[in-house]
Amino acid sequence: MAVSLHAEPGHVPFTVTATLRSGAGWDRPYGLDLAGILAAHLRRVEKARLEQDDQLVATPPEDTTDAVAIDLDLPLARCTTGPDWHWAATCAIPVAAEDDPETHMFYRTTDSSWSERAATRPLPYFSPKSGPYRDVMVPSSITMCPAITWHGIGDLAAVAEAVRPICFIGRRRNAGEGEVLRWAVEQAHPDDPGRFIHADPDNAILRPCPTECAEALAVDYRLGWYAIRPPSWHPDRLTELAMTAEPEDSWFD
Repeated sequence: MAVSLHAEPGHVPFTVTATLRSGAGWDRPYGLDLAGILAAHLRRVEKARLEQDDQLVATPPEDTTDAVAIDLDLPLARCTTGPDWHWAATCAIPVAAEDDPETHMFYRTTDSSWSERAATRPLPYFSPKSGPYRDVMVPSSITMCPAITWHGIGDLAAVAEAVRPICFIGRRRNAGEGEVLRWAVEQAHPDDPGRFIHADPDNAILRPCPTECAEALAVDYRLGWYAIRPPSWHPDRLTELAMTAEPEDSWFD
């Protein structure tokens, strides 16, 4: 059994590298799926186009929370090895990351003096110690690394055009985390394109995938729940997939 890929003419293996100012916030080992980043970009572009044409209210983009999940036309190949396909792209691979993430603290306070000046009528009392407008201090785990890379197969120029306008990635972007200094999208020349988008040289799975993919590559795995493709928050996309095995787990012993 081999990994089965469906690629359009002109699709090539590539790497995407985001050079960061300091680090970014996401759930390791999986998160910041490249397909999800591209899908979010396409939706932002479509919404901006509709808004510019004064059509956003009359003809909004298809809602990704509808009963049937919508697949956007991404500039990526597809892996069709399992019973359901997934995009030929990995999750974020941190470069030279520290073993343990740093815990950064973020604060939210309500500017009551500004609210009073801006309001057209008296505001009800709210407490800074309780209720929805209370002052809060929130911890967030940040992976400290100089860069993040992704592997993929697809339209090199279209992927580069999509990622280069993105200035921040990951959690806590509004607090300055995940700032991208520059993007690099380069063609790759892997010996095995199927392995390139599924596993690293140490056989760590780079994105949760159907078990058929892991078995075709003879990679140890465990099972876990993850979205097989974007929109990741849609319940129909949540699937039991193969992930990197824990040291005590092996399906091929």
